[in-house]
Amino acid sequence: MSWPSEAIDDLVGLLNSIESSLAWPQQAILDKIVFLTKPNGDDRSIGLGTFLFRLWQKIRAPVTRSWEEVWTQDWDSAKKGSSAIKAALRRAVVSEVAVLKGQLSAAVLWDLTSFFDTILPQVLIQHALELGYPARHLYLSLQVHLAPRVLVT
Repeated sequence: MSWPSEAIDDLVGLLNSIESSLAWPQQAILDKIVFLTKPNGDDRSIGLGTFLFRLWQKIRAPVTRSWEEVWTQDWDSAKKGSSAIKAALRRAVVSEVAVLKGQLSAAVLWDLTSFFDTILPQVLIQHALELGYPARHLYLSLQVHLAPRVLVT
């Protein structure tokens, strides 16, 4: 699908206005929450962001990627290209090898189902800015993250 150049110009103008004012239009920050059924029958909720916010994220992705490249470490199992299963399998292999070598092995398991709900926004903001995360990007992203959500059934 191609858009008329006037529509693209208007969209660029809107995104520039959002960035300069540090404020999203109210209809652009309302996430729709839908439930997806997992293979085991449980539900998993996901947020469906608005087109405008998703477009802005895609355009500004290089900002996030360049910051991640600076701060991501080799040991970080949450980095790009990693997966939870790979991290779990690696830990299991390391544990098994330790036992085979006559060493002790222990694991602490922590259910992080609601982990992100425990992070206070002011603490996140403080640490993100201390680590050089771009303030404008952080502010605009948190407006959407902290906005009301609507459950779609």
